[in-house]
Amino acid sequence: MGQYVDYYCENECRELNKIINNILQKRFGWVLQKDYDDFYDIGLQVVWKCETSFDETKGATFHTYLIGCLDRKIKTYVTRMNRQKRSLRDEKGKILHDISLENLVNAESGVKLEDLLTETKRVDVNEYSENFERYLNNLNKPQRMIATLLVRGYNTQEIKDRLKMSSKDYQINFNALKRYENISLLHIQ
Repeated sequence: MGQYVDYYCENECRELNKIINNILQKRFGWVLQKDYDDFYDIGLQVVWKCETSFDETKGATFHTYLIGCLDRKIKTYVTRMNRQKRSLRDEKGKILHDISLENLVNAESGVKLEDLLTETKRVDVNEYSENFERYLNNLNKPQRMIATLLVRGYNTQEIKDRLKMSSKDYQINFNALKRYENISLLHIQ
């Protein structure tokens, strides 16, 4: 192995585990004890990859480079874990219904949330029925107006013009449309 892998993995990976514990503490506050082994395994993979990809000519120390790589990898792992938790699965583990932002707003209509929020498809508001009404009722007035106009096929600039809204205000309200507590209302069955 290389010098960095040897250093971070000696004494039962004490140095590597300290870094991982700090990242978990700062980013998430706490993690279940049973999950630490998964994060330590990820750390071993990352330190090895960092050893092979580290370029000291770029001005960063290996330690700094490793922390950045570990932070990104751990964040990605936790995101995937949370998506899996939000999925309704059958007894064989097949995903039946997923309430992550990338998936269907309404299984019957086949309309994706992505279509709703990125204006890629014209949609009839009536297709959403009760779930869409519940979703709209959970939004404030500007957010409701944006969602309704998006579903009717207006593009971003048309909405901002029509509502006399700045780009910043539009983005703040648009981001609220995608919040989990709002999106989850679209998936109630």
